Amino acid sequence: TVDSDLALLLGFACFCLGFHSPHAQVVELYPHKIRTARVSIEEPVDRRASMHNRNQLLKKSMRSSIRLEPTLKKSLRNSMISMRQLDALSELKELEEEDESEIIGEEEDEQEQLQSPLPTFPKGAQLGSVMNCVSETPPADYNIRGPNYLKDKKKVPSGPFLFPFRGVDLFLTDLCPENVGSNPGVMGGHLGEKPTFIVNFRLPWAVLLFYAEIPAKLLPFLHACYESNYDKSKLPSMDKMTGPERAAARYLMGNDEHKNETLKIVPVVVKGPWVVKSVVGGKPAIIGNKMPVTYYYQPRVGDRAEYLEMDLDIVASSAARGILSVVKSYTSILTLDLGFVVEGKKEDELPEQMMVGSRLHSIDPLTAPPLPPMPQQFMDLLA
Repeated sequence: TVDSDLALLLGFACFCLGFHSPHAQVVELYPHKIRTARVSIEEPVDRRASMHNRNQLLKKSMRSSIRLEPTLKKSLRNSMISMRQLDALSELKELEEEDESEIIGEEEDEQEQLQSPLPTFPKGAQLGSVMNCVSETPPADYNIRGPNYLKDKKKVPSGPFLFPFRGVDLFLTDLCPENVGSNPGVMGGHLGEKPTFIVNFRLPWAVLLFYAEIPAKLLPFLHACYESNYDKSKLPSMDKMTGPERAAARYLMGNDEHKNETLKIVPVVVKGPWVVKSVVGGKPAIIGNKMPVTYYYQPRVGDRAEYLEMDLDIVASSAARGILSVVKSYTSILTLDLGFVVEGKKEDELPEQMMVGSRLHSIDPLTAPPLPPMPQQFMDLLA
């Protein structure tokens, strides 16, 4: 069996580096299978240069992300993933040594740059038929702790999400910034319209951002945690809350340690290769045990609503780096669900209820836009 770190990160890591995408040629295992399209001589030069720069960024980041430590390599040999795939790493050197003119000539099929936030998957469309979009996962697809879990260990389908889903962003950047919510360009410039919980997956070449609205009834608990002048004696009573609402309120009001010990990620491969499904089976995992986590809170300023951002350093785990080197040969198309739930540790916090969940439909990272410049970067350019 695969270590829990590997099981958690496998599907997400290969998704983030584009290994699932049928068009992500820069991370294709076998160069002779790359699907290419010659660039027309009438195509604007800046379009070719933009695509070339994004290709180079992804290649550079992938080379730095897949190096295996000897101890990790030994560990992975004991897993169910075939280590013969490590031999394919040598083929990456061929990609590194390609002439720049050939790289520009072998551009992928013409695709428009993705918008912010990512487009919504068309209702009624067949899974795998439309790529580069997201949707809200059916909450009942997640199995979580039932009302008597502490006694019978039984799980049940989740009820409706506690936090309304707002959207997902994918931005290319070699800075991998924290506190991305402070960037006025994220979520198409509409982030500040509602109080928002942000999950920021910090990758070596991009940031993947999940947005969910924080319900009004839970905002006082968020304020009580981060605003020193908040009068906690005026906090609403939790007596009339449901178990999952109570757990979410305690999560928002808790310190970083409490947050790290209670928020779980639930990855589920909806459509993809069997080997990926076999190790990413929807088992929840405490995020704070898997990778470094940093929190940022921005209070309401004028008409711009508050937000709480959770930044995850996904490449800090040696297990993640190992995964990136072995899964790419198995993945061609991947539809992935990522959900988040506060763990019900007490009887009055059960049954659990998913906080938010999103379905990612074969997103090609080569079509992602660059991260909008931060205000300070504007100042640096003017200096």
